Amino acid sequence: LHLSIRRQRQMCIRDRLLSLFFLEALRQYFSQVYLVVWAALFSEPVDLDGLAIAMLMLAAMLAPLLLPLLRRRFGSSEIALWAAVGASLSRLLLSAGLPFGVEVAASCATVGLFGLFLPAYLEAHHASHHPRRSGGYLVAGLALALAYDMAIRALGTTVDLSLQPSWLPAQVVLSALAIATAYLSRPRVSSKPDSSGLPRSSPRFAVLVLSGIGPLLFLEYNLFLHASTVSRWIQVDYDLMSILLPAATVIGLLVPRLPHSQRLPAAVAQNVLILIAVLAFLWWDGWLAASLILVGQMCMVLDLRLLFRFAGAHIYKRNPSTVVGVGLAVGLLAAFVLTFVLTLSFAYAYTVDAFRGTEPLSFLLATLGLGVAVIIGASRKWTPRVPSPVVAWVRSSLAALPVLMALVAAALQPAVSPQPSERPFLNLMIYNLHQSFGMDNKLDLEEIAATIRLGDPDIIGLQEADAGRVPSLSLSLIH
Repeated sequence: LHLSIRRQRQMCIRDRLLSLFFLEALRQYFSQVYLVVWAALFSEPVDLDGLAIAMLMLAAMLAPLLLPLLRRRFGSSEIALWAAVGASLSRLLLSAGLPFGVEVAASCATVGLFGLFLPAYLEAHHASHHPRRSGGYLVAGLALALAYDMAIRALGTTVDLSLQPSWLPAQVVLSALAIATAYLSRPRVSSKPDSSGLPRSSPRFAVLVLSGIGPLLFLEYNLFLHASTVSRWIQVDYDLMSILLPAATVIGLLVPRLPHSQRLPAAVAQNVLILIAVLAFLWWDGWLAASLILVGQMCMVLDLRLLFRFAGAHIYKRNPSTVVGVGLAVGLLAAFVLTFVLTLSFAYAYTVDAFRGTEPLSFLLATLGLGVAVIIGASRKWTPRVPSPVVAWVRSSLAALPVLMALVAAALQPAVSPQPSERPFLNLMIYNLHQSFGMDNKLDLEEIAATIRLGDPDIIGLQEADAGRVPSLSLSLIH
């Protein structure tokens, strides 16, 4: 029943790539929802068709709820395989420079198909089917995808290179690799469940625990995942944070899984540290706050490990894919609502007084939701039966690579040395960036830079120059 080293490597590559596709598509998705809703609400009269499109986009978050219907016709391994293929193909369209509407459909499809892949994958490799097989590949894949996403953005100086048309050849290779490894690593034969020794959990309890993935994703996207956001909010060096954040993510994954690490005291301690990190992000500045944020990111990965191992170490009255799918859908819906509330707090604050000063609310609610889910999951006595892979994570998953990529990105940063103007007058320029989105709803920093060069200003005042918020793809536009 033990997986071969080749199969383990294939699963590591597949899960890391699919998780990366999901993270990239979800960032694009959040930005697109903001643009659609903004355009619908501020048109005269209100564009009901635009709001309807936003509701359809919301449906992508609920795709995991389709799993009970799909399980009537297909096995979990088949669903996982075809969802992986579909997500890999739809992800290609996000790097092709296609019209906004096509990109909206592609991002929704990628998010929805990953929502089908993840629960089906967990059922196919559930401990009741394969007691000695490792179900930790998806955890490692998602954690490493976070680190790789940080590194790719560091190479682009906060810009997500993987969403640019120039990335398309590389994306073709990555999508093909994801499809190939998904096919090669699929279970060859079905096995009978063996639930002996596994603790039972009610579906409702499991849904509550697994819904913690939503607040976790919200905190990652709006805080821990983006060095541009952290450096702007707490006033620290961006280049150094772009290296330290992926390093903290990798360290959180490589922390040894000790017997006490899944128990209640450890869960309480790590979520208290996350709360302190969020408070430091909201109200403190400097490297003390940065250090707390780095510790918080390590604890976020530990929370991620506990949530997925809970899913793989219990049996339920219903299929595991159904239970995990409902939990994932609830979590994604929570992430959607929290992100939307946060967006209202700064994008609409000048039109509705009730939204002013509410930025901390979403962060604190997300921290509370994640902490409750993880602590409840750790409060019951259970021992994960999911062992670590045979091959060491550093060697099999190239865990050190994203840190090296971030180091290279910092080394390649050009030196900036402004020279005083020799003109006998000052050329002033005021520019409303519209958060770097053009009339086609495409974010294009190169066009903005070309316009500024054409004006050749000595002093420029920028309006709507976003600083690491999700609606602007978490870019630090000035950097």
